[in-house]
Amino acid sequence: MWVIVLGMVVLTGGFFASHAVASGWSGALAVAGRSQSASLYNVGYYGGSSLFGYLGGIFLAGAGWAGTVAMVIALTVVATALVVAVLPRE
Repeated sequence: MWVIVLGMVVLTGGFFASHAVASGWSGALAVAGRSQSASLYNVGYYGGSSLFGYLGGIFLAGAGWAGTVAMVIALTVVATALVVAVLPRE
């Protein structure tokens, strides 16, 4: 049980750290319209959380934990592809 709790603590901490960084970058890296950029980030964040939180429940009810894990893995693959495509390379 302690391994599960430790894993949840690490994943939760990592999530909130990455959210804080992304939220800060959304306004700081904007060329123009910094407040609008931060607002769009928040709309995307909360809208996505609502939509995919709901869909996670649908996947759980329809396919159990395997379906939910598959959904999360698919979202991770899409997010990784977007990061590779959008972030500038130095």
